[in-house]
Amino acid sequence: MKKLLYHYEMVYESWVFISEEQVEEQERKYGAFLADTWGEFRARLPKEDYKWIGPILAENHFEREDYTEEELATLTEPPDDAPFKQHEWHVWSEYPEFLIFFQHENIPEDILEKYAEKELTMHDGEFYQFEEHVIDDVLRALKEHGIECERRDDLEIAAW
Repeated sequence: MKKLLYHYEMVYESWVFISEEQVEEQERKYGAFLADTWGEFRARLPKEDYKWIGPILAENHFEREDYTEEELATLTEPPDDAPFKQHEWHVWSEYPEFLIFFQHENIPEDILEKYAEKELTMHDGEFYQFEEHVIDDVLRALKEHGIECERRDDLEIAAW
């Protein structure tokens, strides 16, 4: 039986249904921004994500740090032991993505059509919104599809 975790997300005013694997991946990505050094950050972040985000963060790092001209000419990435100071980057960026944008992958189409409204944002694209009052009907419908749900308001993920 497939299992989903769910939570009411206040920013988007919607129930969000996400797999345990998606939650773990999101926690790993957010955890990378708690690193003390660049080496720790690189080790924690998925490699495919680092390929595009690393150069952006490195550029910001070199703007803020006190490097000699010679070092700036040769360094393309901060050394592993360089302090990682981009802890708040995810607050104003679109990375990691909000989990609400992935819930359609977990919910059968007939449930989306019946209980959710498709919403569109300027920057992040579309998502499905489940209003607060439909939760009992959605849980019943998911159970009929063989999907077990566990409410997890205790999860501390900045971007449900």
